[in-house]
Amino acid sequence: LCRRLAALPFFKRLVLETRPEFALPDRILTLLESLAPSQSLMLGLGVETANESIRHLCLNKGLSWSDFSSVQRTSRCLLRFYCFFGAPFLTEAEMLTDTFDSILRFRQAEADEIHVESATIQRGTLLNRLWRNDSYDLPSLWSLVFLLRALPGGPYPYVGAFHHFPMPYQIPRTCGRCEASVFAAFETYNQALDPSCFDTLACTCMDSWWQRLQETDPRPLEKRISSCLEELNHADLPSVSQGD
Repeated sequence: LCRRLAALPFFKRLVLETRPEFALPDRILTLLESLAPSQSLMLGLGVETANESIRHLCLNKGLSWSDFSSVQRTSRCLLRFYCFFGAPFLTEAEMLTDTFDSILRFRQAEADEIHVESATIQRGTLLNRLWRNDSYDLPSLWSLVFLLRALPGGPYPYVGAFHHFPMPYQIPRTCGRCEASVFAAFETYNQALDPSCFDTLACTCMDSWWQRLQETDPRPLEKRISSCLEELNHADLPSVSQGD
């Protein structure tokens, strides 16, 4: 594939999503040697969060920060870090704080690009079961707006699409009065990565979002998870068909 791409004069960069255990130096070198000297490679890594406990307990990633930081980077092999927004078992404020802290950590690691990917509800997933059991709420779009406006300077992260394949069953939303404007603002933001496009957004539904930010859970993370999973084991949840 790389040799074929090398012959295309308009082709500039190949982006591959992978895990650190596959991004071995000899494999990266082989790919770069197969591309033209003017072309580059970007490795997309699902770091998800800079918090080791959240990555291990909430996301079950099976990888540590040292695994990601050890991936080779050169002038022609760039790194894109994906940051997950909306980890389960966290409050809205904890989701927001974790994503904020993770973006700052990814900046310190000098990631060439940072992408924030918001949680969605997909069929056949744990999030789906938690959501249907009233044990999980998707993060509010207002939290994502607040996050981008609160970041100190740039570079700012790209925000991944909310509709993607396979199509999600549910996505983060606001209310019917402002939702179209909020989604349009995200499209504008991604074009220039300038959070000033959110400055004029406002809606009365921000009051309910602010109340969500005040919610707390004093239980340790391990206790929250074990309690939720125990509830799922005893829950009689209806199935979600393809036509729902």
